[in-house]
Amino acid sequence: MRMLPCLFALSLISGPALAAGGTWELVAESGGCRVTLVPEMVDDGIFFVDRGEADCGPDIGRITGYALNDEGGEIVFYSTLEGVDLVGQMSREAEGLYRGTLRNGMVVRMEHKSGPKGIADPRTGLTTGEDIAPAFADNGEESAPPSAEVPEETAPPGNCQTYAGGRSCAETEDLGPPENGQLQTLTRMNLRDSASAGGAKLGQAEAGTCFTVSLCDSDAEGRLWCSVSTGSLSGWVLKQDAETVYSRNSCL
Repeated sequence: MRMLPCLFALSLISGPALAAGGTWELVAESGGCRVTLVPEMVDDGIFFVDRGEADCGPDIGRITGYALNDEGGEIVFYSTLEGVDLVGQMSREAEGLYRGTLRNGMVVRMEHKSGPKGIADPRTGLTTGEDIAPAFADNGEESAPPSAEVPEETAPPGNCQTYAGGRSCAETEDLGPPENGQLQTLTRMNLRDSASAGGAKLGQAEAGTCFTVSLCDSDAEGRLWCSVSTGSLSGWVLKQDAETVYSRNSCL
């Protein structure tokens, strides 16, 4: 799926390099509930919105994933319950407050309630409000952005493929198809019936699942897919795209 808009969700951040997310209240005229945004993949390029067991109403209750645009200034909501559907989008109005509309025209609001206000972007490893480019002090000297607190060895230079859910560049041995016939997922991944984001979804594999690989192939957009199997699961899984590596080429 090549959708650029981000899905909006509230969750706890699963990746070790990403801080835990806060709790937000997501409300529309038809209902609402408190959610957390989790940078854990639920579909290709879409990350998990945790609504717990709450009854969020017919519209908010459809939201299952999020993605971020404009360095977190815009959130796009999706439903992955039956295929992938755009539910709505919102823009940051103030610190801790987003407003926008659902696809049916209904106004929706998301307000921070507790915990960190930053929302993690799993693609960059940054949270909303962090600078991507270095800031400059009044004296003209370069000053360190907030992300400089991350150890140097885990901060990629920006021109490498990174592991899912983290900031570190992928090791050479984890790029491309596995030579030893095994891979291990780094985040929750969908299994499909073909080497394509448009393939029918067969199931999901949790992070850490070890698969046997029979073959790998690239789609028209250059994303690498592998045909995999384990005791109870089989299908095609996205191995890597131009920015992110979703599986290691060996099992621990």
